[in-house]
Amino acid sequence: AVVSTQSTGAGGEFCDRFVNSLVIVKTAPNSRKVTTRQQRTATCTDFEVMDASRQAVRCVSWLESIAVLLTSVPPRHTMLYLTDARVKLDSFTEGVTLEITPKTVETVNPDIPDAHTLYNFAQSLPEGITTPSVVRTPSKTSVPVSEITACYTVEEVKERRPETGILNVLLETINCTEKRKCVAMRCTGCNKKVPGLCDKPDCFGKDVVHFYDFKIALCDYTGSVERVKLCGEVAEKLVGVPVNIFEDWTVSTVVEWMDNVLLERFKVYFTTFSVPNGDLWLQIKQMDRYIGRAEEGS
Repeated sequence: AVVSTQSTGAGGEFCDRFVNSLVIVKTAPNSRKVTTRQQRTATCTDFEVMDASRQAVRCVSWLESIAVLLTSVPPRHTMLYLTDARVKLDSFTEGVTLEITPKTVETVNPDIPDAHTLYNFAQSLPEGITTPSVVRTPSKTSVPVSEITACYTVEEVKERRPETGILNVLLETINCTEKRKCVAMRCTGCNKKVPGLCDKPDCFGKDVVHFYDFKIALCDYTGSVERVKLCGEVAEKLVGVPVNIFEDWTVSTVVEWMDNVLLERFKVYFTTFSVPNGDLWLQIKQMDRYIGRAEEGS
């Protein structure tokens, strides 16, 4: 099935999945060279796409062919039918991103009725038309842990959608079977998450550092919450070692550590943020392991 940019931008059920989408390029591309963790040089092309819903979505391509194509054609004149494009929640841009990966099959200007309709629609829009880009609602990440005092159950968090809170929960799952999915890079200049060397002029010559970037799930007797981010020093406290040592761990060491923390009870201090369709995400500020029986949320 073909997924619209409005559904893609809403994130939710499509995040971290591969989808098919028919889109037209909305903005001129911004291409840059980046260095991967494997010290390989790659071309990253950043642009916006849209369809008849007028919902604009940031699109990122790692293919040299896309970079060459888009620099030679003005915006709103290139349609792309993307098969197996990845939808992900990007903490670098704080929005939902459609990513063209080596797995993606791209058909440029497909000769099909839907593509002709989309092209005509795009040409009919006034010059400079604005379409809403997909962004996340900012979280209250600056709130001190000492000011987070209200306790909830998982069910209450989903119903009441508090900006901050405390959960007494079990650690249900953690995505660390593939290290590339749980270790990210941050620029030491702007402190933003980056795919390689930061391309901001003010950050020229600045180093990047690796940090923990886990997606986890928590549960209690009322249910589970799967959209939870555990990053940086909070994650390092849980793992027990700096990220550079973790990256050298063998698979058996990782599994042994997971066996030691999964289904253990924790007191979790969190802030929340949401994507445009209203799905709630939790950002962990502090995570204390319980010794003994925990109090129930209220």
